[in-house]
Amino acid sequence: MGSMGRFVAVQRMGACWEFAVVMTTLLRDVAGVYTRVVYFEGMDHALPEVYLKGRWWVFGASHTTPRYPVAARSYASYLRRE
Repeated sequence: MGSMGRFVAVQRMGACWEFAVVMTTLLRDVAGVYTRVVYFEGMDHALPEVYLKGRWWVFGASHTTPRYPVAARSYASYLRRE
């Protein structure tokens, strides 16, 4: 993890992009799962996704759902409904 990642992890400060990069790095390096950072241009927001059981899942601490996980392909629809 680079210096930016260490800063975010230790200071617990950063924007959504920094948190997404740190989360994807940790999940990839520690848990060995496929990850990616997705940037929502119109919302100026980024979040991590993980690939599990053949599907991409949103894995963002700031935009998760309280009731159930949401598949990445359904996340925009979920946000519109909520």
